[in-house]
Amino acid sequence: MTELYRRLQSRAGDKIMRMLAASLHELAKILRPDQVEQDLLPVYQRCLTCNDEIRERLYEHLDVILSRVGEEQGWRMFLDLAKAWKDGSLGGWRAREQLALHLPSFLETFRETWQGEQVLEVLKDALLDPFAAVRDGVTKGVSGNGVQ
Repeated sequence: MTELYRRLQSRAGDKIMRMLAASLHELAKILRPDQVEQDLLPVYQRCLTCNDEIRERLYEHLDVILSRVGEEQGWRMFLDLAKAWKDGSLGGWRAREQLALHLPSFLETFRETWQGEQVLEVLKDALLDPFAAVRDGVTKGVSGNGVQ
């Protein structure tokens, strides 16, 4: 299956990449963390280089993907996303909204090894975003996760 999946994503157009981005988290749920890192992260990385719509699909369940890799790898992935948010390469407001919805869950995912200031900095950026949907996304994420 691994080889078939790699061939599929290597030749995929936008429609297939949207489907892969939207389903990556489901595969991450059934694979071991080392398998997720080896087999799914190349697809994840490719999705990050695609158009906004594909990245938005990827971000819809980003919390699952980051929680299913090793803690160190997940933290590096979060830091890359935080950097992309800061430099404006994350995507449009819909992508930021999707990521904002999951920010509170990262506090839980990385509670053992995370640097709180970095997660909170992205939370602050989301709360100050010029788009109301992004601000609403982070407040929904906070209230939906029981973070107080």
